[in-house]
Amino acid sequence: MIKTQKSNEISIALADSGLGGMAIAADLAERIKLNSAYKKVRLSFVDCRPANVRSFDSIKTQAEKGRIFADTLRFIKKSFKPDAILAICNTFSVLIDDSTYEGIPLFGIVTPGSDLIEDFLLSTPDSQAILFGAETTVVSGAHKKNLVARGIEPFRMFYQACPGLAQCVEAGPGSPETLETLRNCVKLAIDKLKDKDKPLAASLNCTQYGFIQEMFAKVFVENGIKPAAILNPNQAMNSYFLSQIQSGGRFTAGISFEVFSHGNISDQEINMLLPLLKPISSRATEALKHIVNISDFSQFN
Repeated sequence: MIKTQKSNEISIALADSGLGGMAIAADLAERIKLNSAYKKVRLSFVDCRPANVRSFDSIKTQAEKGRIFADTLRFIKKSFKPDAILAICNTFSVLIDDSTYEGIPLFGIVTPGSDLIEDFLLSTPDSQAILFGAETTVVSGAHKKNLVARGIEPFRMFYQACPGLAQCVEAGPGSPETLETLRNCVKLAIDKLKDKDKPLAASLNCTQYGFIQEMFAKVFVENGIKPAAILNPNQAMNSYFLSQIQSGGRFTAGISFEVFSHGNISDQEINMLLPLLKPISSRATEALKHIVNISDFSQFN
C-alpha cells in the first residue's frame, strides 16, 4: 500500500510518450474522486516526446529512449514530488527495470496488460493471443517474457507491430488512413495464424489503440475472424493502481489536473482528443486546453 507524504493528499504523475494515455488519466481522475481516502488529488500528465519528435518509435536507439525516460523521471520528481509515478505508455513501461524510482513507487502498464492476456489464456482452453503494439514494445518482448515466466506456453502468443498506427489515431481515429493502416496490420497478424479456428484474443498494447478498439473488432470480422476478446489494458491500469492506494474513504476528492509537454502537441491532436475525453472527464478536457510547455526536461538533471 502506497504511503503518501501528506495525510489525506496524494500526488500522482503520469508519464507518456504521446497523448494516448490521456484516456487513462481522465478515467483515473473520475474514479479516484468518489469515496476517496484523499481530500486533495494532484494529477500531472507529462508527454515526454522531444520537441522535434512526433513518434517515440522514430528515435533510433534504445539508449536514447532510455535517456529521455530518465530525464522525464527526474523532471517529474523535482517538479511534482509525487507519491507515485505511472508509466502509462507501453514503450516507456518496457524500459522500467525496477518498481521504484529513487524511492517513489513506479507502476508500468505492461503488468496489467500481461495480467489480461494471462487471464484469457488460462480461462480459454486451446486459445491464442495476438499482441499488437508499437515497434519499441514489440522488439522488447516484455509482455511475452512476463507471461512465459508465469508458465504460459510461448507458442500461444505472438507480437504484431503496427508502424504508424498510433500517429494515424492521433491525427484522426476515424480517418481512412487509420482504417487502412489497421487493415494492413491485422492482415499481417492473421497471416501468422497456423490455426484460425482456435479462440483468439487481440491485445492492444498501445494506449492510442484503445480509441479504435471497436475498429479492431470490425477489421478482424472483415477477415473472417471474430475475436473471443479484445484486451484493452488502459482501464485495467487504473484498477491495478487503485488497488495499491487507500480506498473506501469518506471524501469527495478535490482534483487538480495539469498537462505538460515540450510544446510539440499540435492543435489537430488536441481537437481530436477533446470530444473523446469530454464524456470521461471535464477536468481532463480543460487540462488539455491549457497545456504547460516546458522547453527541456533535461534541465532538471
